[in-house]
Amino acid sequence: MTFAAVATPFMARPRSTTLVYKPTPVSLALKLRRVELGKSQADVAFDSDILTQTTVSELERGKYGPEDLTAARLAGLARGLGWTVLELEKATGLDLNLGLPDEGESAMSKSRPRPLPEGLKEAVDIYGKRFEDLQDPVWQQYLAGFNWRSGQPQNPEAWLDLYRDLVRAGVEPGEA
Repeated sequence: MTFAAVATPFMARPRSTTLVYKPTPVSLALKLRRVELGKSQADVAFDSDILTQTTVSELERGKYGPEDLTAARLAGLARGLGWTVLELEKATGLDLNLGLPDEGESAMSKSRPRPLPEGLKEAVDIYGKRFEDLQDPVWQQYLAGFNWRSGQPQNPEAWLDLYRDLVRAGVEPGEA
């Protein structure tokens, strides 16, 4: 007895399709703000204290909007983008109806400090007396948040080289 394998249409597996989301004006406003700040999606997630990079990506792609977030995650999104929740509402045109008072100052000043890489800590210890700005937390946070194409310096000398290159170029941390 021989068996012949016959595929019938009802046996075929459907092809998987990748869902494509269209950016909305709200998602574009979020991405524009992030780009204006020079932050990566991971930076926004880190500064939010609650979101993941994937969540930030999905918000920017329009998979869902800020109105779908819990109040805590919404506050984190605003913090990650350096806004208050009211500033987020205004920038996106959404009425999130949270009944929050205006906090007055931007959430940018309230973001938690980024942990310093070991090599940068060593550079501050070794070269801080000679280059006093290296002891400034503003400079340290600027250097720690620097966007690298591939890997960041591991040794103190490389961190000092970066700092000196930025100073020679006239960079002041905190300037837009």
